Amino acid sequence: MTLRSLLFFCAALAALCFFAPARAPVVPEVWSIDRNGNDTPCAPGFARIEMPRREAVTVLAPFHDLAYAAADAGPEGCAWILGTGVLLAVVRGLWSQGVRGALRRALLAVALGGPLGLGLLYASCFLPGRVIRLGPEATDWVPASLHNHTDRSTGLLSPKDLVIWHAQRDFRVLNVSDKNTIEGGLLGREALVRIVEKQGPLTPPLVVTVGDEWHGQPDIVFVNTTREPQLPPEPPGDLTPQERKAHRLRYLAELATAVHADGGALFLAHPWSKVPGEMSPEEIFTAGLDGVEVFNGVIHGGEVRIRAAVNANKALFGVSDYKFGPHVNALTLLDAGVAVTPDGVAKAVREGRTLVLYAVPHGWRSAAEWKAARVGLRGAVEGILSLLETPRLRRAVWFVWGALALLLWWITTRGERGLGRAAARTLFFVCVAAELLLLALISYQARRALGVVPVNVILAAQAVLAVPLLAASHSLAFLERRA
Repeated sequence: MTLRSLLFFCAALAALCFFAPARAPVVPEVWSIDRNGNDTPCAPGFARIEMPRREAVTVLAPFHDLAYAAADAGPEGCAWILGTGVLLAVVRGLWSQGVRGALRRALLAVALGGPLGLGLLYASCFLPGRVIRLGPEATDWVPASLHNHTDRSTGLLSPKDLVIWHAQRDFRVLNVSDKNTIEGGLLGREALVRIVEKQGPLTPPLVVTVGDEWHGQPDIVFVNTTREPQLPPEPPGDLTPQERKAHRLRYLAELATAVHADGGALFLAHPWSKVPGEMSPEEIFTAGLDGVEVFNGVIHGGEVRIRAAVNANKALFGVSDYKFGPHVNALTLLDAGVAVTPDGVAKAVREGRTLVLYAVPHGWRSAAEWKAARVGLRGAVEGILSLLETPRLRRAVWFVWGALALLLWWITTRGERGLGRAAARTLFFVCVAAELLLLALISYQARRALGVVPVNVILAAQAVLAVPLLAASHSLAFLERRA
């Protein structure tokens, strides 16, 4: 990096920090979907949105703001931002160093940007966020989170951290529903026992039920289950579409009967995805499921699916499908007189004693709109714009941090000594390969094949690798300039 480049980047950073217009935080309304499927705004005495405070100016303020931005962008949005960074790195490399320089810069952008995005998503879990709070008029209901994931499947938090996350947000019921395993639920229940033994009873009390998400076609969430899920046998390939549908429905009916006999409950997850084309929600309901998700994260299931569930006399559920982040945008209310034990929670689900609450921060999103924007470009833009919700005084801390980072980068690329070219190349590619391997361990498929690797261990290993990676990269850049 030349002195002229350093000054240019500092000027661009100053423009973002001091001259970009402030943006007011979007405060959503709380809406409900009642048992008749009607969407209505909640009265302030029944439920409200509690917004996090972000005015404090601290040394960690830039990391807090970036973590919020990553949570608003989501994994797909972060991937878009990373892709943009890689493209810029390639263009810069081609301009100054040719094809080899472009490849080196692209690999460096992926190796550092991937762990950075994942680390910010993980850090966002520990920040305060938008939370739906019940008011004094909601005396007959308890807030329940019925569809969640830990690091035993596709989530970022450990079972213990997931329990703490929900307790801090005043949930009364938590169903841990990792994909195709009840391990997360069992560990979450044990974690709650240890927390109560150490700190005393929680206020308000929290009921943790063992569940899982049967990851098949369609996806099914179990509540208060006692058995490891068994994936259904694939239908023979020579069946007609009608025979294939009958095969799936028969298996679902047998599954529902077994779950109910064990005192559990089950419902259809996100019916706008993972439902085979030959099966409709109405036909799935005939198999004995207790209800259907009509709000998932920030996705509204749509009027057609809600009416199909109401006509079939099925319960409606709103869930976060929690994997990461600080926000609560949807929840299910259960009958307070029943949902006081794991068996009572399953009974409330089976009997349809539910009410759905939801709040969408960035406007209404129907299922159709979600599918159209699924690649996450909209989320990437929303995440970047959320940075403008911070006051200019707080942005001054961004400038100090950014200027120091740029100055450090400039100093380390100005050295007159470096590693040997072969050693620098070897170290660089070894570190890149190790970074990408660690990043791949986050995937659901890798966890199923290799077992669970805690996310914080992966992030720590990536942070350690970043030091020799940067050293090798800078040495290569210096050596190639001299060549």
